Amino acid sequence: MKHLSIVIPVYNSSKTIEKAVCEIEDTINKLDIIKSFDIILVNDYSKDNTLEVCKSLARHKPYVKVLSLSKN
Repeated sequence: MKHLSIVIPVYNSSKTIEKAVCEIEDTINKLDIIKSFDIILVNDYSKDNTLEVCKSLARHKPYVKVLSLSKN
């Protein structure tokens, strides 16, 4: 069984990160070789509501994990 972890740094990405996560999910689901995956979103002290968007994604998609840095 193959597992894939994708780490994405996010900074002021509240308007784009959900689409990126969904596109990654769709692409991975088409691959027969990947059986499980997770997406780790690393918030780099965004000034907008990126952290809230990331946390919402993590609540609704169990494969999304969120790390938040306390300063840039």
